[in-house]
Amino acid sequence: MTELMLGMTSNFFVRFIFVLFLFVIGLAVSSAIDREPKAMGRFVYGLIVVFTAAIWNGALGLWAAVSATNVDTASWVYLAVMAAAGLFLAFASRRRSVDVYGNAGNAYMAAIPLVNLVLIFKGSENKRTAARPIWVSLFRTVAFISLAVVAMLPGVVLQIMGKEGNIQPNIADLAPARAVKITAMINDAAAPAVIDKNTVLMGAKSEDMTLVLQYQLFGDVFDNVSPETFQFAMNSTLTNAACTDPIYRHLIKVGGAVRFQYDILKKGGMEKAAVTVSSC
Repeated sequence: MTELMLGMTSNFFVRFIFVLFLFVIGLAVSSAIDREPKAMGRFVYGLIVVFTAAIWNGALGLWAAVSATNVDTASWVYLAVMAAAGLFLAFASRRRSVDVYGNAGNAYMAAIPLVNLVLIFKGSENKRTAARPIWVSLFRTVAFISLAVVAMLPGVVLQIMGKEGNIQPNIADLAPARAVKITAMINDAAAPAVIDKNTVLMGAKSEDMTLVLQYQLFGDVFDNVSPETFQFAMNSTLTNAACTDPIYRHLIKVGGAVRFQYDILKKGGMEKAAVTVSSC
């Protein structure tokens, strides 16, 4: 389950397709349960959209927090929260569609970011309100913004949970080969990541029992350094880095290895270097 979850959240596009899939499932479930949906006003619907978007954005923080105990449990919790948010939005969008169009058939519009604005702002089909005093409109706007901020708080809390401290996924209970694979997927999902002014983590992969971290180096400082010299100079530093990191140290302890692989960009082209740490 963890591998599937990490694969479905590897980048923004894949994550959007995943969220869209959950929303479609939510529409199917809500259609079966709520056969005659009642109308929902745009004020309440707008708050629900803000709330579900915040949950979807913050759910990875929840996964990170729970993964410190068990990565598979974290993945199931993540899926449950994402699915519940999708179902909640599906129920709301069908009811909002009834208010705007007289039927639930246009609920799919909630899945299209810009088109969803129509559901949020379009007035009721059957209700025509008299012009409101400007102070009433201003009050409603302020009230909506205030409540929208409150609706966003759960998502913000989830993100903070994932970033608080230095949370490390618990891979100790996993089979060694699976621990290597999941660690690679987590690092790859975080890429590209700037390490310092000369180093960028471009990705990660697993090769049997070896975690391969793929870096790119650039800067004038490397123009006169050969790959062999770089490897010799960095061997001690990278060994220490791998052996002091609890996750990498565990992978090495159970028979794995960590390979730091570098593409060194120079004026004359690109050269490659690698340092493999297999013992501590």
